[in-house]
Amino acid sequence: PENYGNADLAGADVTFDVTINDVKRIPELTDGLAAEIDPECTTAEQYRQKIKDSLQQNEDILEQQNLSYLAVSKVIEQSEVQASEEAIDWKISDMILTYDELYQQYYGFGLADMIALQGMSLDDFRENMRTSAEQEVNILLVSEAIAARENIAADDASIQKFAEDYGMTTEDLKAQYSEEELNEIVTQQMVMDYLVENANITYTDDTAGETATTGAETEASAE
Repeated sequence: PENYGNADLAGADVTFDVTINDVKRIPELTDGLAAEIDPECTTAEQYRQKIKDSLQQNEDILEQQNLSYLAVSKVIEQSEVQASEEAIDWKISDMILTYDELYQQYYGFGLADMIALQGMSLDDFRENMRTSAEQEVNILLVSEAIAARENIAADDASIQKFAEDYGMTTEDLKAQYSEEELNEIVTQQMVMDYLVENANITYTDDTAGETATTGAETEASAE
């Protein structure tokens, strides 16, 4: 593309040579295959339903996350909140560390390698992340203020619910996060749920009727 990170390659014609090593066809899903894939399922129909339920759960989580983001963004617009430069820089560094761990885990190379492949410098990458980092810090500040005002705090029951919503166990969460981190994450989710529950949400179709946009308004605010 014209806006490619490496100026020497931007807008250039590129040819990719692809070697196909193997072609496999998806076998028919039978009761036996379903049981082999998932021992908890004894029939193909049971397996299909389990996959359908899992996809629906993921869709519900994504919708809830979208509504939460819209609601908290509206609160930020109506609030006097300003992230400090120190907080933004800290968040950028935290995001970079998270991205680096993910790249190492899933791709076998670090974030620095990915940045280099795009022809960018670390400073360029940090600057590109600044807007997102600032929004994340503002969300944290607003969430903390609302949690304090509404006496919202994580407890064993809310942690259990959070784990179930994401298909995990409390033991999984405690192994992944410190007690302080887990309480912060769950409390922030509780604040998001509170905002969605108290928001005025309107769904409208566009003129083509193919997509939907969601608007969220709430009277909750943080100073």
